Formats: sequence, C-alpha cells, structure tokens
Amino acid sequence: MDFIMTSMRRTRIHVRSWHDIVLYVLLIGLYILTDFLLKKVAPNMSPKVRGIICVIVIVIVGVIGYIAITPLTQK
Repeated sequence: MDFIMTSMRRTRIHVRSWHDIVLYVLLIGLYILTDFLLKKVAPNMSPKVRGIICVIVIVIVGVIGYIAITPLTQK
C-alpha cells in the first residue's frame, strides 16, 4: 500500500487548457457511474473485477477523449 501512495504522490497532471479539466472531471464521473451501474446490474461481482472493468472503460474513453481534444488545445 505504501508503494501505491508513493507513486500517487509523484503523479503530475499536465493541464494544457480548460478542455483537459473537463475531460478529467468527465472521467471521474464516468468511473463513479460505471461502478454504480455494475453494482446494480451484477451485485455478486467482486470489487476487484468491478474495479478492473471500470479502469478499462476509463482508459478507453480517456484515450479517445485525449485524441479528440488535442486539436482544440494546439496553438
């Protein structure tokens, strides 16, 4: 657990514009929504599997969102 906390403290988020902030807020909301829906749809699913599914969804949406907003942040 100490390793996770140490690596989290070292994480830096580079904000290029307000589009990035909107994307980060959207991803956090999507994670919470996905976790909630998985709890309702499959209540017997283990928290570990539910977390893995949520992370996969967030990574896919995050990559697509990053690619989509990159032209908007170029000067």
